[in-house]
Amino acid sequence: MLYHFDVSPILNPILTCSSHRFTGKLEIVGRAGEPWGLYYQFGRLIWVTGGVHAVRRWRRTFARYCPDLDLKRFKVRDSDRFTCWDYHVFQVLLGRQKISREQANAITNTAIEDVVFDLLQESTVSTLLSTHYSEESLPESGILLQPSLVVDRAQKRWQAWCDADLIDISPNRAPILRHPAKLREITSAATYKKMCSILTGRATLRDLAVLLKQDLLRLALSLKPYIRQGFVDLVEIPDLKKPKLQNQQPSASSQPSRDAAPLPQSQISVACIDDSPQTCQQMEQVLTAAGYTYIGISDPVQALPILIERQPDVIFLDLVMPIANGYEVCTQIRRVSGMKDTPVIMLTSRDGLVDRVRAQMVKATSFLSKPIDSQKVIALVQKFAPQPTATEPDRSELSTTLDVSEAVAGDSIEISYLGNEEVRPNSTPSPAVARNSV
Repeated sequence: MLYHFDVSPILNPILTCSSHRFTGKLEIVGRAGEPWGLYYQFGRLIWVTGGVHAVRRWRRTFARYCPDLDLKRFKVRDSDRFTCWDYHVFQVLLGRQKISREQANAITNTAIEDVVFDLLQESTVSTLLSTHYSEESLPESGILLQPSLVVDRAQKRWQAWCDADLIDISPNRAPILRHPAKLREITSAATYKKMCSILTGRATLRDLAVLLKQDLLRLALSLKPYIRQGFVDLVEIPDLKKPKLQNQQPSASSQPSRDAAPLPQSQISVACIDDSPQTCQQMEQVLTAAGYTYIGISDPVQALPILIERQPDVIFLDLVMPIANGYEVCTQIRRVSGMKDTPVIMLTSRDGLVDRVRAQMVKATSFLSKPIDSQKVIALVQKFAPQPTATEPDRSELSTTLDVSEAVAGDSIEISYLGNEEVRPNSTPSPAVARNSV
């Protein structure tokens, strides 16, 4: 059976954000009030949140593409906190090279495709309540996806789902056996045993597809006869709990004091974001000669992840750059909770009133006209650099313990491994070849 639906109401906002090089969050609300959030960076998709099973989706993607990664316990710096806990973990793992860029790309692609698929299914059974655009954004990780390609893949998956007459079956529901006594009469003992161990109502179709290493569509088709005959029911189940983040705050005696003696200059770091190699080289010579730690960034698109990782005390930011200008980069910096008060000094050869007003609007701290004057650079650093106590602990020691074992493992379910074998009424599958634990 072929289905054709008008999906433009849901796809148009997603693609429009791309064509307008939107940076921020597109929020879409469904009939039950659950929101989905798609995050963009200059028109490219970087992450997705929300839906009925945000934690399950996060757990599945990591289990699928990083099966050897031990996420039970690891530490992240408090300064690494982001708006979304799942993206927060993702970016920390990527930054610490616990996952490769190939794995990160696969995780992001799959998560966004799953959400677009859900939005397409939602739009066929009800009217999506609303779409909302906001400037809330996430630090860019270097994984930037072209929305049109992601949407095209999700649309093809959804069309195949419809063509298989599965339009009323949500992959976010959990299969559970009904009338087991009658089912035993029409199936072999081996098939019955496997179905009893797998179809417990505690794992969704998507969860089971990853656990069994089987294609989701093929798994759904295998269960479709049982669902239509009433032997298997699909039930809604809650999401898993979010990981617990526990702050390890420094003692009161080690809190910074603005009246205390400043740190040595070698412990103060200064970043310069400028696409001009000459400017970066000049700034490096000036700052290192004065004893400061220098952080040079020539690519504005890569600036935010580096700033978040290095946490400079003062930032010099060029106003005119390709792809992302100084206003846009400054706006992104101010959206990071740990950098809202970091001094940002605009570098510009256009020191006009309009430029200064725009700089104030994006909460820049000060202006410095080009060409670079070394004495003015040092004076600005001395003026705006923080004045922490000499006994302030190293930032790397201010850590947060992230226990994600529950989000990764979920409920413990022991199942028989079916591999790629389809389960059909009156069929006699081969014996289980291995056992897995979710």
